[in-house]
Amino acid sequence: MSAPAHDSDLRAVRPGQSRRAVLAGSVGHFIEWYEFGVYGSFATIIAARCFTPEGGSEIEALVKPYAPFAPAFFFRPAGAAVFGRLGDRVGRRPGLITVIVVMSPRPR
Repeated sequence: MSAPAHDSDLRAVRPGQSRRAVLAGSVGHFIEWYEFGVYGSFATIIAARCFTPEGGSEIEALVKPYAPFAPAFFFRPAGAAVFGRLGDRVGRRPGLITVIVVMSPRPR
């Protein structure tokens, strides 16, 4: 890690600011993993109700709801690397807006 070019590059952190940042990050992290946990818990029910084909195997029906987990776990760190760097360079708000626009469904 390199030192800042000037002392003016350093900004003082207010006492409650870091606590708020940790709390906000923790809440966001909990909500994100809660969603994955709920989906993973209900995947077998979803498979039995929605993905069981006529004459198909139970394994095939179980793979279909679990298949979205693989790209999600792959793209999560890749997205963090790309959009985290964007947030560091351009700003957190434009980075967040870009992520929301990229993830939003497009009208047909």
